Amino acid sequence: MSLLLSLLACTPPADLPEGEVLVADAERSEVVGKGLLLTLTEANGEPTYGALLDSDGTVRWRRSLGGRVLRVRTPRTGEGVLVLLDRQDDDPGRIQRETFDGRLLSVTEAPEAHHDVLELADGRLAWLEHVEGVSPLPANPEAPISTDIVMVGPEGGRGEPAFSFFEDYSVDPYWVCDHMEKGQRIPGHHQWTHSNSIVQAPGRDDELGVLSRNLDGLVWFDLDSGAIHDQLGGEQGTVDLGGEAFDHPHMSHAPDADTVLLFDNRLHTKEDSRVVEVAVDREAGTAEVVWSYDHPDIGNVGFLGDARRLPGGNTLIAWTDERRLTEVTPEGDIVWELRIDGIKYIGRVELWDGPLP
Repeated sequence: MSLLLSLLACTPPADLPEGEVLVADAERSEVVGKGLLLTLTEANGEPTYGALLDSDGTVRWRRSLGGRVLRVRTPRTGEGVLVLLDRQDDDPGRIQRETFDGRLLSVTEAPEAHHDVLELADGRLAWLEHVEGVSPLPANPEAPISTDIVMVGPEGGRGEPAFSFFEDYSVDPYWVCDHMEKGQRIPGHHQWTHSNSIVQAPGRDDELGVLSRNLDGLVWFDLDSGAIHDQLGGEQGTVDLGGEAFDHPHMSHAPDADTVLLFDNRLHTKEDSRVVEVAVDREAGTAEVVWSYDHPDIGNVGFLGDARRLPGGNTLIAWTDERRLTEVTPEGDIVWELRIDGIKYIGRVELWDGPLP
């Protein structure tokens, strides 16, 4: 415990990134006067750390030591923030609840964690872990695949598998696209699913959604059994999207029980990346895009990206390698926008409504 405490750094160093406010319509913005919890990556590509900015772009807190931060989240309950840390050499991945003043409140074992962590409605934690070497591709038995598993467990304890693409998914591994080339993420492996997001919808406490970038699909499964309820998008999709398709998306938010927000990267088509709001009618087995937004000055964002629906109806969007955060109204008007200089890219973001340190 003392080692972990020594790794926490809560005093921002001198070389902080600088934010430039491009738009600030205080009357219509839900961001002005609030905070922004996100990850930032240094200009040279390392490290990635958690940070809290105010709406003027000033860094109010920065976690600068103690491993590469994959995700920082506001917990549903209690104080502090949840920090997901990557495996570093012999140091396994883990989830820590930390306060801005440097207190370590809990450590949860997550040795192969990657991309995302979430506090569930019942207080447990869910996170993504890599599974390596589980099965070869039929056409190349010498090259194993890696896939993903969703782990669920009590904070401060051990997790158990809740869903595995290898054991619970509807089909055996298959070639998806060139992003499955050997070694793209895991040395010596073809990365089949590359899941990047987990989400729980309001009112659906017994379900969890896991978004696979490579499969272009959001899979909803039962938390108790791992059984699949349905899949939105992708080759194995069970919901009729009326001709719409998603191209290697990311996500963070289900605004209600029947709606999701996706950051559709459009990585293969190279079209302008967009945010789409998708309404799903589960009984009918159909879905439709009811709102979309693409930035007039930003083209294709090849990785990451994020979108969060704010309480008043505006949408907060992170444009990763453009180092820009944008708040738009339902009509598509930009009412707040921040560009962050001195970094390589920004990660996923959420509104911080609490006191600023």
